[in-house]
Amino acid sequence: MINKHKIKKGIVLLSGGIDSVVTAAYAQKMGYKIIPLFFDYGQIVLKKELFCAHSLAKLLKLQPLMIIKLPWLRLISGKSGLIRKNIKLISKKTWTREYVPFRNTIFLSIATALAESLAANAIFVGSTATDRICPDNRPIYLKAMQKVIRRGTKLKTDIKLLAPLVFKTKTEIVRMGHKLNIPFQFTWSCHKTNKNPCGLCSNCVSRSKAFRNNNLKDPIVYEPSKCKRD
Repeated sequence: MINKHKIKKGIVLLSGGIDSVVTAAYAQKMGYKIIPLFFDYGQIVLKKELFCAHSLAKLLKLQPLMIIKLPWLRLISGKSGLIRKNIKLISKKTWTREYVPFRNTIFLSIATALAESLAANAIFVGSTATDRICPDNRPIYLKAMQKVIRRGTKLKTDIKLLAPLVFKTKTEIVRMGHKLNIPFQFTWSCHKTNKNPCGLCSNCVSRSKAFRNNNLKDPIVYEPSKCKRD
């Protein structure tokens, strides 16, 4: 008989992207009961991300998706290409505009409050070695945030902040997801559209390259002739 008191609970920031779902599947394999957390902050691709996150939570048999709305984050992030349609993300020179000011810290603060409230043992994030556009994805940041969580909590002070992919490239993550039987057709990476992926933002480029490097066919269809090949 399973001792319910020994079941580990983990909050996973599930965006509907490859990194977050591979993280969720990995945490599940580690024996965690997963509580998927999704943030609606006015992102351009909200509709597609939300559909994918719901679908993945159901397919992986996680707990029902918990949705937190942060409309004010859009108001203070006017220069981010993830929120403003008129800001183009078409090359390395423009990819820096994919940053949303202090977003991950805001997300992790809320996730920590939820973890404390639900007596969860861990918070999982899909930070990777490939994404270094945002400083709040780096190991040094995650280490500092772990200290904040430990010092800033009272009800449960042993919450772990875990980023199992933080030293893995997108190619390695796609390979890992393939082995975990992740339904990639229900994942979304593009920052700019809810229809056919643009193929030009950093997420589209790294995703496409990762599938090619693994000799796998990406199940999503990009905008014709727009997927970068370098």
